[in-house]
Amino acid sequence: MALSGGLYEEKKIVTLGNRGDYCYLCAREVTAKDEREYRQKQADLKGKLEGKKCIKINHNGMEFAICLEHIHKIAKENPLPKEEKSK
Repeated sequence: MALSGGLYEEKKIVTLGNRGDYCYLCAREVTAKDEREYRQKQADLKGKLEGKKCIKINHNGMEFAICLEHIHKIAKENPLPKEEKSK
C-alpha cells in the first residue's frame, strides 16, 4: 500500500479548534487540584479552543487537543541540545 499525497496533507496536526474541543493538558491540570465534578470541569473547558490554533493527536481511536500554550510550555521545559539546533 503506497501513501500518495503525503501523510500530513490529509490530516493536519496543527488545526483550528471547534466548539467541542478542549485542551487535554488544561483539563488534567484543573482536575489534578480537585477530582470532584470532573465532567463539569471538563464541560466548562469545552469551546475555549474554538477558532484557535491547537494540535490534535489521534491515540487509540480518540482525538486529543492540546493548546499552543501547553506546547510552548513543553518546548521551553525541554530545549533541544545545541548540536541538534544547528541541523
